[in-house]
Amino acid sequence: MVRTLQSILRISLFGSLLLTVWFAIYLCGILLSKTENFNTNYIPENANIAFRINGEEISETTLFTLLLEAKDDEVIRLLTSTIKKRTSGEVDFKNPGIQILSDIIIFEAPLKGENVSGILFNLFNEKAFLKNFNKTLNPRQVCFAKNKVGILLSLPKNSQLKKSDLESYAEELLVKKTISHQFKTDQIAASNFADLHIHKALKRDKSKYHEIDLSFNQKGNSFVLNGQLAHLEDYEDHFLSHELSPRGLHFTSRIFAQEWADSLKRMLSFLPVDLPEITAFSLNYEGAKVVNHSSGFFAIPQIELVIQCKDEFSINELFATGSLQSELDYTLNKNELWIQDERLYFKQLSPKSFYIGIHQEPQYTASNASIIFKVKGNLQPLVNIKGGGLMTAFLEMLPVFKASRTLTESSKEIDIQITKLTDKKCSIKGELAFKEGHYPIAEVLRFLLIGQLIE
Repeated sequence: MVRTLQSILRISLFGSLLLTVWFAIYLCGILLSKTENFNTNYIPENANIAFRINGEEISETTLFTLLLEAKDDEVIRLLTSTIKKRTSGEVDFKNPGIQILSDIIIFEAPLKGENVSGILFNLFNEKAFLKNFNKTLNPRQVCFAKNKVGILLSLPKNSQLKKSDLESYAEELLVKKTISHQFKTDQIAASNFADLHIHKALKRDKSKYHEIDLSFNQKGNSFVLNGQLAHLEDYEDHFLSHELSPRGLHFTSRIFAQEWADSLKRMLSFLPVDLPEITAFSLNYEGAKVVNHSSGFFAIPQIELVIQCKDEFSINELFATGSLQSELDYTLNKNELWIQDERLYFKQLSPKSFYIGIHQEPQYTASNASIIFKVKGNLQPLVNIKGGGLMTAFLEMLPVFKASRTLTESSKEIDIQITKLTDKKCSIKGELAFKEGHYPIAEVLRFLLIGQLIE
């Protein structure tokens, strides 16, 4: 699900930029017209994910921010350059056939045992839409138009489905209206930038599922997130013996989903030891130091980390394992682990929990058992990488790293909390605040354009 959400987020950001580009081109004409959202009638009823992008709100807010509030020459210059690139190719982006100030719907739905992704557009010219988008399709994509709605469908990589399956599905979706139940009526607001609905069966028991409903908005100098999570049978909250006092970028979670465990297992599969099953954790992240190592470069995270295990586990026995010492090339001195000149402290906190980090005596805080997940702090540690010489210089050359550094420098604080309301329902609230004089929409556009995430 995490990978799917990342894919959805990237597609939505791409849609946001397209809306901005087209809105700037069509400004004079568009301001005089009002569009309808027919595409919400054609969301697959069995969609796992449905993501609504409010084209009108995003476009108007973006234009107002760039021209009247921020007056950001750099973003305007980057945006103008991107527009020129897009309008100079084979595709006629000056006449895409799409209603610019209308919603875009992005979805994922099952088809013959696989998940396909799609985008639904509102159209004013079906022929122009088909003419332009057919020029850009790869072998795993199809587009179709009917009833003033255009659809773009994509197969996943290594799919066993045929393109004809996708063509039949596209036509089937636009022939008959569906009941648009994906977005909760009490969640939708005309001013929302976007709304997300996720409805997925659990891997362990297909008869059970979880639901997530979120809305995204801009409020002052912040992006705001609100929503709820329901039917969380696969996300049992657990006891955490010690919670760290926040510093740097802080994470605390009393849930540890199987998907997270599987990803961690794959990442650490090179280690010659069996790692414990994690049920909860608390983490302060302050950056990373790159040191020369027998294996080449080695990044040592500057962290404080408490891990709660399902069963009793000895951190002392783990680090004393000869094969692990040989693989990671470290030395031990009582409760200190040394990698070159860098030191990490470790300590057994309880039979089922332990600490490892850069500080010998970390500060702990009282826990609020109703808050099952939270992120709080500054984003700066994410790009705080010291040492390494060539590696650090290489990172600085990457557009996405440069863009990330720019974004973290303009941001002030991130604060996200998931709070348990009942055994099967949680609320989620979040905010990404930017520093005074920095505007959320402008900063996100700067990140996308400098990072060359949209070309």
